[in-house]
Amino acid sequence: MTAAAWWQAFIDSIKSQTATWLVGFVIALLTLFSAKITENIRLALNHADLVSKYYEELAENLSEYRFQAELTVEFVERGWTTAYTLETLIKEYNESVTKLRKKEWVYQSWIRRYWGERPAIAFDQCMDAVKAFDSEVHHLNDEIEAVVITKKKEKFDPGIADAALTRLKPALAALQKCSTNLNRELE
Repeated sequence: MTAAAWWQAFIDSIKSQTATWLVGFVIALLTLFSAKITENIRLALNHADLVSKYYEELAENLSEYRFQAELTVEFVERGWTTAYTLETLIKEYNESVTKLRKKEWVYQSWIRRYWGERPAIAFDQCMDAVKAFDSEVHHLNDEIEAVVITKKKEKFDPGIADAALTRLKPALAALQKCSTNLNRELE
């Protein structure tokens, strides 16, 4: 074999092996990226599922509390404050505020993680409004005790109810506003 033929065979061998190695490298690269792409798609789907699940839970609990707050104001406003009507109202109100407050920090972490800082601030404002309304409801505890527990009265004293409404209505309006704003932030 001449040097030129040997050199040509060597070049052909290098070309053949380079092509083989190049094809293998491309396949490995595609495999690596396809795994990464698949993983990113899986993570995005899991994230979307979690965001949807967390939003639904928070929205349901906040909506329930808002509804109970609205009912509380309506019952006091209309004078529906007999022991019979208050027992269910108080029970459901307390359950809704307890459910919401027990998960306050869980909701806060979800919102920060999945929605960001601005919605987290809106959530904090909303929880402040929840606490403010709840505090105003607690001003009615003496009347509730007199009607429901000790049965010293048949219903709330109208003067006390009117005084409570002057504080409850603005607290309810603030709760309605901030819960609507929070919902917009999370959508």
